[in-house]
Amino acid sequence: MENIKFTLFKNFALPDSLFTGNPHVGQNGELFITYYSNRKGNGLYKYRVFHFTPQELKEYFFELEVDKCEVDKIEEDTWIFLNVSPEEEMKENLFIYNNKREKWNKSVVGTGIVDWHIDHKKIVWITYDELGLFGEVELAQSGFVQLTIDGKRQRNILEKPIFNQRIPNILEGICINSNPDDKIWFYYYSGQEYCLVKFDQTGETCYKNFSLDQIGNRHPIRWMVNKDQVFLLGDPHGNIYRNFNDDFSNLEKLNVLDENNEQINFDWMSARHNIIWGIKGSNIYSSEII
Repeated sequence: MENIKFTLFKNFALPDSLFTGNPHVGQNGELFITYYSNRKGNGLYKYRVFHFTPQELKEYFFELEVDKCEVDKIEEDTWIFLNVSPEEEMKENLFIYNNKREKWNKSVVGTGIVDWHIDHKKIVWITYDELGLFGEVELAQSGFVQLTIDGKRQRNILEKPIFNQRIPNILEGICINSNPDDKIWFYYYSGQEYCLVKFDQTGETCYKNFSLDQIGNRHPIRWMVNKDQVFLLGDPHGNIYRNFNDDFSNLEKLNVLDENNEQINFDWMSARHNIIWGIKGSNIYSSEII
């Protein structure tokens, strides 16, 4: 069994007076952790955003009208805030801010969000659970929605099929990711089987019926795609698996170690680009894939 080694980046004590949003890993592999306080007198939530790269930690402050936001950053001047669990399907929950913390757009992207990702063309991909709604549109059966960063809907599978290979119906999206050349990997449940689809903007499609029963869990936390390797993160025991083939005939379990070469099981894992992040208690670890 090959090893994958993680380095302790920081012991990060959680602020006692704040609520936390979900951690989110951005398009270039940075880790964002958000904390927010109760509404101020102006009706806004005050956010603290901690931005981790493998080299440094930065802290930013924003004020938003909603809570429970995850965050991503595009280049140096654009911040994306997404409330993944809005109370109403037609309530604005995607917010765009510039680097001066000034909001310049907001839009509605619906309820039931499971996973989201921004590719290197600045397209936002959002996938939904089986109850996902956008007004009266059942988004889960569309698989995902594509948006520009200003909230303009591009298309979804029902509106304009983009696959050149027929795939099973979509009941519930589970996770979505892209590799460095912007091929999209989408993992979903059809109601009868679990499916993994790789496709690009031309419609070139690779589909695989891929149940994760073989590793004891059908719902992976995240996939990470790096060059010719696909990493499956986070079965119930915090394991990591690697695969070299599109048909997943060579799924290999990795031995997860800390910097002292001791086994470690993370409470939370996610990844983008070439960086895997793991959180264990108040300790934040990272591993860069070469």
